This record gives sequence, structure tokens and C-alpha cells, in this order.
Amino acid sequence: MVKKGRIRQYLNWSFQGEEGKWVIVQVPNILLILWLVLTLGARLVDGGTLKYGIALFREAVLFAWSYLEVTTGDSKFRKVLGVTVMAAVIVGFFR
Repeated sequence: MVKKGRIRQYLNWSFQGEEGKWVIVQVPNILLILWLVLTLGARLVDGGTLKYGIALFREAVLFAWSYLEVTTGDSKFRKVLGVTVMAAVIVGFFR
């Protein structure tokens, strides 16, 4: 049986930032907002070179966000999330 203290210790290790506060989401996050706008914009464009350019820029923005999370994320959760998203962007690029 897992002790409550171990669970709390793991959660604190995962989500606590350097200041001791739990960090899961930071607002505003300009790169994620830009990624969302580009995603919606790509759906509105009918295709061709413009749609491809928007999609490529969208992936670059998401990669930049993930890189910043890996290098400057406040909690281990955010760093792991950054690595996961970065891997997904890289794999998606070569598909």
C-alpha cells in the first residue's frame, strides 16, 4: 500500500516550481495563443501554399514553446510536457 506522504512527495516533486508553488499553467502564454490562432487560421484557408506556410509556422511556434518549457519550465511536469510535445512535433515533421 502506498503511503499518503509518498504521494504528496511525488506530486510536490512533479508540480512545484523553484518558489515552492505548484506550477501547471502560466497565463498569458504568447506562443500557445499564437499556435491556437494559427491552427484556427489554417482551418479557414482553402489550401495551397498559404495553408502549408501557416501549418509550417504553426509547428515552428509549437516547437519553440516546447523548447522554452524544457529549458525554463518552472516544474518538472512542464519540462516533461515540453519534451513530449517536442518529440511529437519532430515525429510529425518526418511523417
